[in-house]
Amino acid sequence: MSNSSQKLLLQLLCFFLGSILSFLISALLLSGNNDWALFVQHDLIPDNIKLSFVLSFLFILGAAQAICFRILLLPQYDQFARIILVVIGLFLALGLSLAFLRIPLLSRTIFVAQFSLIVLLVTVVFRLQHKIIPQTIGLIPGDRIPEIDNDPLVRWLIVKDDLSNLSEIDGIAASLKEYEFVGKSDLLVKLANTSLPLLDKEALIERLTGKLDLNSLSHTQLDKMKPSNSLILAKRITDICIVICLGPVLFFLTLIIAVLIKVDSKGPILFLQERVGFHGHSFKLLKFRSMVVGAEDQGHRFAAKNDDRVTRVGRFLRRTRLDELPQLWNVLMGDMNIVGPRPEQRTFYDEFIHTIPFFGFRQIVRPGITGWAQISYGYASSEDETRKKFGFDLFYIKNMSMWLDAVILIKTFNTIIFGSRLDNGFSKD
Repeated sequence: MSNSSQKLLLQLLCFFLGSILSFLISALLLSGNNDWALFVQHDLIPDNIKLSFVLSFLFILGAAQAICFRILLLPQYDQFARIILVVIGLFLALGLSLAFLRIPLLSRTIFVAQFSLIVLLVTVVFRLQHKIIPQTIGLIPGDRIPEIDNDPLVRWLIVKDDLSNLSEIDGIAASLKEYEFVGKSDLLVKLANTSLPLLDKEALIERLTGKLDLNSLSHTQLDKMKPSNSLILAKRITDICIVICLGPVLFFLTLIIAVLIKVDSKGPILFLQERVGFHGHSFKLLKFRSMVVGAEDQGHRFAAKNDDRVTRVGRFLRRTRLDELPQLWNVLMGDMNIVGPRPEQRTFYDEFIHTIPFFGFRQIVRPGITGWAQISYGYASSEDETRKKFGFDLFYIKNMSMWLDAVILIKTFNTIIFGSRLDNGFSKD
C-alpha cells in the first residue's frame, strides 16, 4: 500500500472516531440531566434544527482534515497555527450559515467545546500521520542525505537512475545550482515531468528545521532578506495598539509582581541593563529584578542552573518569562518590538560580531520581547550555542511577517503556561 493510501486510511479512521466523539459530546451537553440515549432517540433525531446543529460540527471536522491534508503535506514550523486558522475560518463560516438559515445557536458551550475538540483532533491526526507515515523525499543520485537535528519526521531516499523507485517517493528535493552539468539536469527534467512535486532542497530544510544554515549564507543573500519598510511600520503600529489595549490588565499584574519582589528580597523592583538595539544603537532594557542586588558586580556571566544569585520570586518570573513584562515600556518608546530577536548585552555583542559571521545582521530589525529563536531554541549558554541560535534569528528575519509573529505569540503563550520549551539551565539574558 502506497504512502498516500495509508495516509488516506488514517484520515478516514480518525474522522470516524472523531465524529463519534463529537456527536457524543453534543448529545451529552444538550441532554442536560436527562438520559442522553433517550434524548438522542426522542428529541435530537426527530428535531431537524437540533440535528443539523450537531451534524454541522462533523462536517467541520471533515472539512478541516481535508483542507489541512492539502496544506500540511510536510511537517513545518507553523503547523499548529495553520490548523487553528483553518478551524477558525470554518467556524466563522458555520456561524454565518446558521444565521443565514435562521438556525439558532443552541449552545455556546457546545460551540466552544467543539472548536477546542476539533483543533485537538486535527492536530493529533497530523502529528500521528507525520510520525507513523513520514513523507519520503527523493534526492538526486550522488547527493548526500542532510543531517538534521531533531528528526523532522521525513525519510530521505536516493532516486535510482532508472527511476524505478518513484512509487516510494512523495516529492523530490534538489538544489538546481548543484546540478548544472548535463547528466543531472536531464534527470531533473524527467523528474519535473512526473506527478511528483519538485522541491527546493535548501528551502525544504529551512522549513523543516526553522533555521538557516550559516555556512550557506552570502552577502547577496543577506541583502535579499531585508524586510520592507512597510512591514516594519505595520509591526510598529500593531505593537503600540496591543500595548495600549492590554495596558489596564497588565498594570494590575505589574503591581502584584512588584509587591512580591519587594517582599521577597531587598533592592529595586526593576533592573536596567544596556542592550544593543535597532541598527546597533544602545538602549536601557527594563526587566523585573530576578537576582539579588550586586549579582553582576564581578562582571557579566552566564547564569547557571540553580544559581544562588536568583531569588525565589525571580525563578518563577524567569520560568514564565514574566520578568520581561516591563519591556512593554521599551516597546512604546520604540526601542523594541513585541516580537523580534532578543537584544544582546553590549559586552557579548561586541564579542560575537567578531567570532560569528553576519551576527550584526540581527540589528536590521528591532529586537523583541519574545522571538522565534527564544521559543525554538531557548537560552544559549556558550558561543557555540549562540551560533546555533543565531540560525533561528536569521530564519525569522528572512520570513518576517505578521503571520509568523502570530505563530510566535501562540507558542510564547504556551511557554508562559508550561515553562521553557528548552530549559538548558543557563542564561545570559
